[in-house]
Amino acid sequence: MFTTVNTVLGIFLLLAVRRPTQHRLLIAFGAWSSLAHAATMGIMTAEARAHGIPRSPLDVVVIGSAGVVLLAVLAGLREKQPSSSGPAPISAPRLAEG
Repeated sequence: MFTTVNTVLGIFLLLAVRRPTQHRLLIAFGAWSSLAHAATMGIMTAEARAHGIPRSPLDVVVIGSAGVVLLAVLAGLREKQPSSSGPAPISAPRLAEG
């Protein structure tokens, strides 16, 4: 189940690369879910080691670093956002791009 969810999330994140400013919420979900998963796996790794079961923390590092990279992308998108000091200009409606 976890592999299926992350595969679908990964596909949508790859599609979001074209227009990242329009998909900030998806990128944020990917980042925070990766960090939450890394934290859970970190706890499980610590518990396994406490019971004498050797377990590599490599999965925690990989998933956690993916979350950090996605958060860095979000921070970069916020810097590129225009300031909201005034009202947005009103323009003619545009049809959705195909």
